[in-house]
Amino acid sequence: MATLKELRTRTNSVQSTKKITTAMKLVAASKFRRAQDQLESGRHYVDAFEHQFQALATTKNTYPLTLPLFIGRPEKAEKTHLFIVVTSDRGLCGGFNGVLLRRLLIHIKELEEKGSAFKILTIGQKAKSMLRRNYGDRFHKSYVDVGNPALKFREAQEIAAMILVSFDNEEFDTCDLYFNKFHSAMKQTPTCEQLIPFKAHEEDESPTEIEQTRKEPEALCELEPKLENFLKDMIPHHIATRLYMSFLETAAGEQGARMLAMDSATRNADDMIKGLNLSYNRIRQASITRELIEIISGAEAI
Repeated sequence: MATLKELRTRTNSVQSTKKITTAMKLVAASKFRRAQDQLESGRHYVDAFEHQFQALATTKNTYPLTLPLFIGRPEKAEKTHLFIVVTSDRGLCGGFNGVLLRRLLIHIKELEEKGSAFKILTIGQKAKSMLRRNYGDRFHKSYVDVGNPALKFREAQEIAAMILVSFDNEEFDTCDLYFNKFHSAMKQTPTCEQLIPFKAHEEDESPTEIEQTRKEPEALCELEPKLENFLKDMIPHHIATRLYMSFLETAAGEQGARMLAMDSATRNADDMIKGLNLSYNRIRQASITRELIEIISGAEAI
């Protein structure tokens, strides 16, 4: 049984931890609001750009596309896959990073069973540290502290440019982006998006739905000399916008998850303090009762 001194020490320790978790919760709440505002403002631009890009890229019946970025490299039997994984740089945010990495590992195991080659590009310290243990030899490149102190679109453009150079050098043939899609502070969904070759949203529909709903987009302008040249200039911006949105979604999701994790830790600390105080009072009461019995017994003996 713990002594009164040990219980006091443990109670003081838990109270100190509670002060830390409370402060971290308040800081995360402040950062969450800023990250959420930045995500909402960025989403308007990205949605508008993606709508136009999708409209142009899905006019392939009128303008047949031959760019590898759009059709892949069908001539290659053995393709190399690139996984881009976006996580946070810091922990203490519950299972925010773990759930995403577990989904990625399922995909990696499938490729390993088939004997397919793959590479990993990590963005965030957590992805780097957790994947390097088993797949350090498969790392293509790693980025940490992206968006520190403030997230800028230029960072996404630089990474997108590097990815395109690697693709042109045939270092990989397909590219998937893994990140946590933000819904609310309580919900973030592990998501995988195919970046290369470009996959139009329409391809997600079933054949019957496509036959019923697909309509060729109306021409908004005339493109000269041809559509491929125009799309070739747009694809770097498209990849940069997808990366930028994944950074924004991850930043908002991280702070939301940390805010909830610290709130849960604070409530657990309160429960522990109540339990320790109860144990302290019981032991103290038992000690007082025992001393009274000894005094009474001594008085009777006299």
